Amino acid sequence: MFRKFMSLAAILGLCAPTLAAGTGSEPGGAQDGPVVERTLPDRGDEDVPRNVEIRVFFDRRMLLDSFYGEFEIRLQGGSLLDWTGRLEGNGRVFVAEPDQSLPSDRGIEVTLGRGITDADGEPIEDQNGGEPGAYFFDFVTGHGTDTEPPDLTDVEVTPNPTYGADRLALTGWADDSGGSIIGAAEYFVDSLGKDGDGLPMDASDGEFNETAEWVRGEIDAGGWEPGSIHVIFTHAMDLAGNWSPLKSVVVYTEGGEFFDPDRAYVWPNPARDRAAFTFTVGGNCLVELVVYDLAGREVHRDADYFPTGETGSFVWDLGDAASDVYIFRLAVRETSGQLRQASVVKKLAVVR
Repeated sequence: MFRKFMSLAAILGLCAPTLAAGTGSEPGGAQDGPVVERTLPDRGDEDVPRNVEIRVFFDRRMLLDSFYGEFEIRLQGGSLLDWTGRLEGNGRVFVAEPDQSLPSDRGIEVTLGRGITDADGEPIEDQNGGEPGAYFFDFVTGHGTDTEPPDLTDVEVTPNPTYGADRLALTGWADDSGGSIIGAAEYFVDSLGKDGDGLPMDASDGEFNETAEWVRGEIDAGGWEPGSIHVIFTHAMDLAGNWSPLKSVVVYTEGGEFFDPDRAYVWPNPARDRAAFTFTVGGNCLVELVVYDLAGREVHRDADYFPTGETGSFVWDLGDAASDVYIFRLAVRETSGQLRQASVVKKLAVVR
């Protein structure tokens, strides 16, 4: 049964493949001074390992010397604690390691003073609502220490091969069950760096708050040469600062185009009883097939999801389709990654 009508000119106007990447909103203006993006432990965390390394994540590179005399770790209602500090994450992550294990079942208060600055000398923004210090958070320790690193498994890069994609998804499962909360994850491309200095990954649910988490990152492959091979190294860290062993994934850049019109075809052609429309996609895609007669009337439609690199097909049982020439359109829309799109229009002859 005919369901929709479209002019032949309109159908043929869709034949030029199009590629489009998803776009995001423009970022807002930067604040004058550095801003705390998150802390580890987070405000209000409980049962924190006594050997925790306290981490503060900033939006820019910081000046290590500015933390001395301005960063305080205090027992709730009690004395200040000594610490040793360093910067990680290309200067964006301040790490304070208490000189001794924290006492059990105690509230710990952390205050960042207003004299803390970024690498250019700009003082920290006040995120403390006018209270003493520019930033404050607290947490409660547990009974034990955590010296065992988490496991990182199911590490995957998609698409792989890249099929020309310039942004790749990196995912993995970080598990420290029986230990402490997953606190961070990172990756390196082709060469290793120091722990904490890799490219950051996020918790897939938006927040590191579980002892087992899916982690994700986005790899910029825009400058990779076609035919080159790259190695991604990744690992995860728990709340106590223990890093998991590195896992590696080899990524291949060959694989052709995201959607090659020359590899989209129908067979047999001419067809008598049934026709198979075959194609290959270079991303996780929704593929839609629409067939029209020469009057522009839609006579058949099909759609399904296909993973990266898969050769997919739709089969049309010709039934009572008349002997004629038909126009078919394959439209491909990537459902993850760059959200690219492409389409191709070709002909099919039915001979009874």
